Amino acid sequence: MTHATSAVDALCGACPPPRIPVPCVTSRLELRPFREEDIERFSGFMADREVTKFIGGAKSLEAAADSVRYMRDAFAGRGWGTLAVVQRHDNVCIGYCGVRPLPNTPHVELAFALD
Repeated sequence: MTHATSAVDALCGACPPPRIPVPCVTSRLELRPFREEDIERFSGFMADREVTKFIGGAKSLEAAADSVRYMRDAFAGRGWGTLAVVQRHDNVCIGYCGVRPLPNTPHVELAFALD
């Protein structure tokens, strides 16, 4: 990547564009694109002021649902982005992690939140 190439351009401008293979599975966790069934659990911890103190503050159920759908759709469209972090033993979403474009910049950020 040259100085003139942004991180987003490097990820999006590649031929073919990179795609993160999913799911990514460990003995305890699965990283996968979000699903509709993740909304209820995700909205629960995103409503917690302590959990969201450094990531923009608490979200309503509707805002959390919009976030889940946005992360899911963005990953599907780009092939990289933010994934649900799911416990394998009970299939419960406990957060998110991944890379995403940093708004209003040519850069990406590492994003994560865990309950």
